[in-house]
Parts: sequence; structure tokens; C-alpha cells
Amino acid sequence: MSNDTFKAVGWSSAFLAGWFLERQFVGFTTEVTTQQRFLRLTGGLLSYYAVSLIINPIIKASAAGFAGTVITCFIQMFYITFLFPAIIKIAERKFE
Repeated sequence: MSNDTFKAVGWSSAFLAGWFLERQFVGFTTEVTTQQRFLRLTGGLLSYYAVSLIINPIIKASAAGFAGTVITCFIQMFYITFLFPAIIKIAERKFE
């Protein structure tokens, strides 16, 4: 049960930070073509799995105990709420 609490701490703090930063600096919107939505979805799923399957195990192995849980959950949610939208906005501006 305590492990779930540490997961919630990582996810909620990352959601708050990511949401604030995305609103201030990125301004991500979903009003795009269907093709762009599909490309965003595909890229998002593949890159999220890369974060979850490659980066998080490395961090969990190097951070002991509950700190590893908090850090990995923070990284997952921060990636979803801020990093991926920022990457998409930068890539779409570059290819416009």
C-alpha cells in the first residue's frame, strides 16, 4: 500500500508541474488533421514505451527503495504532460 502512495506522489507532482509548464510554454492543441493525430498517437505510444521499458528500469536500478518509485512515476507523467507535447510542437514547427 505504501508503494502505491509513492507512485501517486510521483504522478500527481509531475502532472501539476507538467500541466503548468505546458500551458505556459507549449500551448498544445488537438485541433489538427486526422493524419497528424495518427502520427502523434503512434509517436507518443512508441516513445512512452521507450521511456517505460528503457529509462525507468535504469533509474529504478540506480535509485534505492521508494525514491526509485517516485522518480520513475514522475518521469512517466512529466513525459506525457509536458515533454511529448513540447517535442511534437517543435517537430511540427520545423516541418511546416
